[in-house]
Amino acid sequence: MARPRKRPKEESSTPRTKAGREPLPPAPRVPTLEELFGGPRPASFSRGLEPAFLLIEKDVMELLRTRAAALGLGGYDSLAKRILREHVHEY
Repeated sequence: MARPRKRPKEESSTPRTKAGREPLPPAPRVPTLEELFGGPRPASFSRGLEPAFLLIEKDVMELLRTRAAALGLGGYDSLAKRILREHVHEY
């Protein structure tokens, strides 16, 4: 019985991996925060702030939204931060 004839290898300008696939291009470099914002953040930008997560009841949140809109604040979170700063010494 005759052996099947092998195809000649195709010459390619791109190198291939063992599985016959072209290698993936290198991942793009992710810029640092300093590069994104043109240097280190000024101290006044962070002012020692830390993220916080609060669960607020819906009726309290609606009251905060209503009062914040009346005061011309951005939203309930701005008013909540203001209330906390002004009254933290009471607790």
